[in-house]
Amino acid sequence: AQIEGKEAGVEVHQEAGSTRLSDLINKDPMFEICFTHPRLLAAVSRVLQMDFKVHSLNFRAALPGQGLQALHADWTPSTEVHREQLKAGYYYVCNSIWLIDGFTRENGATRVVPGFHCSGKMPADEMEDPTRPHPDEVRLTAPAGTVVVFNGHTWHGGTLNASTRSRRGMHSAFIRRD
Repeated sequence: AQIEGKEAGVEVHQEAGSTRLSDLINKDPMFEICFTHPRLLAAVSRVLQMDFKVHSLNFRAALPGQGLQALHADWTPSTEVHREQLKAGYYYVCNSIWLIDGFTRENGATRVVPGFHCSGKMPADEMEDPTRPHPDEVRLTAPAGTVVVFNGHTWHGGTLNASTRSRRGMHSAFIRRD
């Protein structure tokens, strides 16, 4: 982030309250495990159920007192055909988060809303304020070193980091080859 300065993270997006660094795939061979580990690839294959490729590998650190994200999905169905495909279990995106720090309720663990991944609906269309808690949300709390894999259509977002330290994680995303 220091080398890239204010341009760090622009390949995906920048956001207030977090430090981002994109394109880790091309930064150092040490990151290859984040998109080649056999257990990760097996989990991604289970979600996408067909040939897939790496989409991105990025770093995100939610800063103390910040990091709240609106609930979102990482792929938006653009047609009714896409919505019907989601309902039928045809998914386009699978995500993983490599926890550099433990994710806790205090430090802004990622939240997910199970069951909405096949709805074809986006949180902004269904909720008055997607930054607010959803009644069905679950926080992904786990110790450092854990890898969490989830369907990229699942509504998700970071919660407020109420701790005094950054909460760091790497996000690798995979997409169907087609």
